[in-house]
Amino acid sequence: QRKKDFTSLNKNLSEIYLQSNDENVLRNVALSLAYLSRGDHTRAPEARLQLQKVFQQLRDRVEDMLLSEDADQSGTTKRKRGRDNDNATPASKKMRNDRARSASSKGSTLSDESDDEGDKENSSKEADIEYALSLNLKRLRVLSKRCDLSEFFDDSGDNNELEALCSAVTDGLARRLKMRKVTTGENEKSGSKIWRSGDSRVHKIVADGVSEGLMFLLSIIAWKLYAIQEQEGLVVDDNEDLLEESPGGDDDEEVQDHIVLRLRNRLIALTELCFEQFLPDVVSDEDEETSSPYTEEQIVFADAVQISAGQVASDLRTLFPKELANAVSPLLRAFALVEDGRLIGGYIRFFRSKENMLRSNEELDEENKDPVNSLLLPLARSLATNWSNGNRREAGVALAHVTGSGQEAQSLVSAMSRVLKKTEPVRLLEAHMASLRQSYDEWMDNEPEEMESDCPTDAEMAAFEKAEENHKDQFESLEHQASRFSQSLGVTRLSDAKLAPALVGFLREGLRYAFSNDDGDTEDELILGSRLSFLSVLSKYGNWIKKGRANQKEILQRELDQKETALRTNPDFEVSFCS
Repeated sequence: QRKKDFTSLNKNLSEIYLQSNDENVLRNVALSLAYLSRGDHTRAPEARLQLQKVFQQLRDRVEDMLLSEDADQSGTTKRKRGRDNDNATPASKKMRNDRARSASSKGSTLSDESDDEGDKENSSKEADIEYALSLNLKRLRVLSKRCDLSEFFDDSGDNNELEALCSAVTDGLARRLKMRKVTTGENEKSGSKIWRSGDSRVHKIVADGVSEGLMFLLSIIAWKLYAIQEQEGLVVDDNEDLLEESPGGDDDEEVQDHIVLRLRNRLIALTELCFEQFLPDVVSDEDEETSSPYTEEQIVFADAVQISAGQVASDLRTLFPKELANAVSPLLRAFALVEDGRLIGGYIRFFRSKENMLRSNEELDEENKDPVNSLLLPLARSLATNWSNGNRREAGVALAHVTGSGQEAQSLVSAMSRVLKKTEPVRLLEAHMASLRQSYDEWMDNEPEEMESDCPTDAEMAAFEKAEENHKDQFESLEHQASRFSQSLGVTRLSDAKLAPALVGFLREGLRYAFSNDDGDTEDELILGSRLSFLSVLSKYGNWIKKGRANQKEILQRELDQKETALRTNPDFEVSFCS
């Protein structure tokens, strides 16, 4: 009787999982199925077999949808599946395809809720198909968090079934992203047509599917990476043991090809494709504001896939840190994600476009934690993991939110700063300069324009005074940012001995920038002395020099005197300051 009850429980849990679309239900059922399949109890093999059947059904559904899609586009009806059940009878193949098509009806009411008319029937069908794919990818993603699904693949032959599934998912999602990529020039009309016709719900569903697919692929890679490290003996309790037992002979050869690298590179390419969905601001030739050329569905889609891509990019950089390039093992060296510039650049571009969501928290009575968790946290995690070889400008973008973005962001950035200082304090100081210069440049760019009219109206005067007040507040915020940076270096004395000599170089670079008038972004020169107000920002670090050695003060005073003399002897000095 107990065996019968256990079997019944397993089957019921499996049915619930294959039909549910609720996140909490899926998580709990996946946890139960995984728990029952572990351990040394007599029913564990039976439970494991049932778990494998659940995965196999989900895998069949996803592959059938993606492969039938390939066949429709290429006109091909035959596709090598690389599985034993490819030789199944027509009846069994029909049953498998029926399961895939029935996925759209399990937990989906899209067609029932549609208000579209008869001429949009095909669009509603597309929405149902995309919903079915997204839902089954979601089920795979949840299940992959609880157990290593690669154990359920038969990779004994020439075909690697795990890689085949990941390739199918990657190609299918890439195809959807390319269809929605922002286009310019001759292809602009054809590229925008997809947003202005058909069922508008499809794009949000596709975005959900991309997010689920990204997370599923990441989970598969993480499990595979861990298994390879365990198999090769690369996970040890004492790092010194790994260093002392340096492999020799053939093991010293660099690894050029590996399944983990192939899976990772495909996911990186897909992530970069998500960042290509970025929607640039469009301004008319007269530099006047124009109505947005993007539909609401396009904006929602672009934001959703880039947020997911940012989280995946952060996790990839955490799983494959740059420090692995210094490992003894050639396999670990190959795993190091050294070329991550496109991931960083793509996410920073998106992050900067959404910073107003973080800044708005300063004015809210109850902070919105979602932007902090979805935008700032992935950036902080990848910086903390790779700070020994970290990107200073990337860190500067994150550090700028130590003020002006609410308490939650301030706590997160402060915690990140402590980790960075402990890892590489001098590099953190360089990131301070990058952040302050970036914030200062933004302050200069936001300077209110002079009123064109000699007799402005009351409304124009009020708007100008408001802009001046905001500009003043922005500079005060910049000074507060510098104060927080300075305070993070220590309480009564610098927390690291390396910071004392580095601080002199930091302030000398600040002096050079304050007295310079070259614009790094263009060939034009700024007005002489236009950056002198940056000295007020630098002064927040002055207390550390006062507490330092006398020769440090002498070096900086001499540098300041030389800069001032050069400024006063400049031919444009009288024009800029005495006119």
